[in-house]
Amino acid sequence: MKHYKVNSVQPKISQLSSFLAGKLSNVGEQSTASYAVRHLFESAEALYRTLNFYTSENLAIFTDAGRYLNLQQEHDLMALTAHYAEAINTQWIQKIVEHDSTLTESDRTALKSALELYKTTVTATCAALGSPTWLE
Repeated sequence: MKHYKVNSVQPKISQLSSFLAGKLSNVGEQSTASYAVRHLFESAEALYRTLNFYTSENLAIFTDAGRYLNLQQEHDLMALTAHYAEAINTQWIQKIVEHDSTLTESDRTALKSALELYKTTVTATCAALGSPTWLE
C-alpha cells in the first residue's frame, strides 16, 4: 500500500511477545491457552499481511492498468480489515484461558491481560480508522 504502513498495524505477534516477555512460566508458555491467545494475534496479523499482499503496487492488475488504489480506497480496505480483526470472537479463547488446568494464577492473569490488550488494540485501531466510507 502506498499510503498506509500495513506491516506496522497492531495487533501482531511481536506485540504479544513483548507484552508476555518474562510473564509466563515454562508450562504457561506451552499451554493450550497460550497457543490460543497467540493464534488470535497471529490471525489478526495474517489479515493485514493478506491485505498487504493483495494490494501490492507490483501486482499485474495495477501495473498493467497503469494505476493504483487512491487514498480513499486504501483507507476503506484498512478500515474493513481492522473491523474484521475486531470481529474475531475472543469468547472461546477467554474460556480456554479460564479453564486450562495447567496454568498458574499468574499465567492465567497474564493471558487474560493479553486478551484485553488484543481487544483494546483492535478497538483503538477501528476508532482511529473509522468505518469504510460506504458505511458512513
